[in-house]
Amino acid sequence: MSAAGALSATAALAELLDMPIEDAFMAAHVAEIERHSGLGDVAALSKGGVTFRVKEGVPPFGEVMRIADDISIVACVVGPAVSTSAVLQDKVKKKALEQAGLDCWGELYRDPTLDNFLRLSREFTVRSGIASDKVMEALQALDGLGPSSMIMLGNAVFATGDLDEEERVLRRFGPVYRLKSDTRGPRVLSVE
Repeated sequence: MSAAGALSATAALAELLDMPIEDAFMAAHVAEIERHSGLGDVAALSKGGVTFRVKEGVPPFGEVMRIADDISIVACVVGPAVSTSAVLQDKVKKKALEQAGLDCWGELYRDPTLDNFLRLSREFTVRSGIASDKVMEALQALDGLGPSSMIMLGNAVFATGDLDEEERVLRRFGPVYRLKSDTRGPRVLSVE
């Protein structure tokens, strides 16, 4: 959410100042890094669909690959907000995130498919050790219904597969939303 918020603000400014959208991506990316609110989510948003960051940074410095055009999911907020900044500034948690991330990134790099991405998302959640008990409880309740994982970094989960049944299961954990990925990527929708 922080990346989407930062990019929304910078894209609106770029539109008003008649600047290229690439400048908005760079400004939002730098803000995320400097504020410790994310480490690359702006780059992931750059293409639309489900993406994989092949090389860190925003294009043209980084490289982002789209691995799926669209996907429908259910998402559920199961607890209070998590401060990404607090997690990223905690040296023990950051080290666990980095190690799990490197291992999962390598596996995804070798096989950049949606199925592998979904499997590795769950593996990363477990291996990083950052999921709350409530997140793990919700994920266990979803087992057998389709791929599911934690929304990083938060007390929220997502699932794909049997959306109707997953939505029914998740209602006992908190508010549930049905979402569909956008394949066009970030853009200014209207100007007044």
